[in-house]
Amino acid sequence: AMYRAGYMTQDEYLKTLTSSLNMTINRKGAYVQSMHDASFDAWIKEYRPNENSANNSISYYLKGSVLAALLDIEIVAASDGKKSLDDLMKHLYNEFYIKQNRGFTDDEFYNAIDLVAGKSIGFRTWAETPNNTETVQKIGSVFKKISCMVSDVAKPNPYHTGITTEMKGDRMFVKSVESNSPAWLSDVQVGDELLAVNDIRIKGALEDIIKLAGTEFNLLISRAGLIRTVAFKTAMSPRVDLNIKIENKDHPLLLKWLAK
Repeated sequence: AMYRAGYMTQDEYLKTLTSSLNMTINRKGAYVQSMHDASFDAWIKEYRPNENSANNSISYYLKGSVLAALLDIEIVAASDGKKSLDDLMKHLYNEFYIKQNRGFTDDEFYNAIDLVAGKSIGFRTWAETPNNTETVQKIGSVFKKISCMVSDVAKPNPYHTGITTEMKGDRMFVKSVESNSPAWLSDVQVGDELLAVNDIRIKGALEDIIKLAGTEFNLLISRAGLIRTVAFKTAMSPRVDLNIKIENKDHPLLLKWLAK
């Protein structure tokens, strides 16, 4: 809508979409919770987050925006540019609200997609299945239909810890721990106070101190008033940095997808 209204350039829209794409792919919770479930459980999870939310849930706003873009591409490609997400929304409005004065079921929604697209595009799997190891490849195959290449441009980072921190005065505490990360495997817990790395007092950014210490070090923490030393070993960051590159700016399906 912002792009169509002229408040955002094409490059800015693609950058925004790419950002949403990366946040969806890199969030551990997206591999646990589907968008369908995220929407259904919004009132007990999305709006009542805790320190483990990033590990077991995904925002239906965030993933929804990504899947809407993918759905738009799928409809454009399936109909050879004759239909788009716009036509699906119009169909739902006219068929259910205007004609029948009601909403629609999940089955009716998925059937409407295939009706507008002119063939089955299997969108239910996207909506009701969490991310998996093939998700990035599947996203790339969708964008390829409109002459766009999706690639991972992330730079290798061997200092990944899985820790996010928060400051309370001049003291640093663990705010969250990413599941299956080095911190998770080392039993670093939310609420731990981070004191030192290899006897060097932690002041400023934790990442900067860790880079000086190397990939293996002792982490001094305080938990429930007890001081303890944790043997810590960082790992290569699993995070991806996807980039969308237009290969043919004149491709008819791309022009349809980006039409204002």
